[in-house]
Amino acid sequence: MAFSNLTSKAVLLYDEWIKDADPRLEGWPLMSSPFPTTFIIGTYIYFVTSLGPKLMENKKPFELRQIMAFYNFSVVALSLYMTYEFLMSGWATGYSFRCDLVDYSRSPTALRMVRTCWLYYFSKFIELLDT
Repeated sequence: MAFSNLTSKAVLLYDEWIKDADPRLEGWPLMSSPFPTTFIIGTYIYFVTSLGPKLMENKKPFELRQIMAFYNFSVVALSLYMTYEFLMSGWATGYSFRCDLVDYSRSPTALRMVRTCWLYYFSKFIELLDT
């Protein structure tokens, strides 16, 4: 009974929380609920603290100089692109550096900002790869 009550309260809390989600993000990867993000981060933590060290315990380190150089160049290029997009979709064309209201419209500029914010969010998962 207590577990059922706790579960129903959790479901109600989740429903209350998710009802305020941005409808423009419906169907976007990692945006449907917090569970994919939680799963990715949990898997990452498990891999770097437990599984990874066990797998590499008796092995020589991989030679990844060229791959890491390409990866680092790619991350810098992505960061430059995101900076340009942030400037062109807001801060250089109408947003201030103070606290502005979120534009929930479907205007091209607002959607450009949404795409850029999602790309920034997704880039944080890409950056988990360098571990």
